[in-house]
Amino acid sequence: MGMEAQKPVRWIGSSYEDWKAFPEEVQDVMRYALDRAQQGGKAGNVKPLQGFKGAPALVIVDDFGGDTWPAIYTVQFKEVIYVLHAFQ
Repeated sequence: MGMEAQKPVRWIGSSYEDWKAFPEEVQDVMRYALDRAQQGGKAGNVKPLQGFKGAPALVIVDDFGGDTWPAIYTVQFKEVIYVLHAFQ
């Protein structure tokens, strides 16, 4: 039994630049959640998001510095994870 390759992450629109503007601590939390998703798992701070442009989507949420930092991604496609939006 070989190890399954991790799914690549693709950033849509400005989502990567927006995420890079997050505090480093928030980026670390989200990096872990995306890593779990790449391995086929789900981190504890990931919840389903209903009705995001008609696609099944998940949201990573981190509270830091009195603010909430969400990033939305989809695992709808078998080969890749798409990060759709990252914002404060």
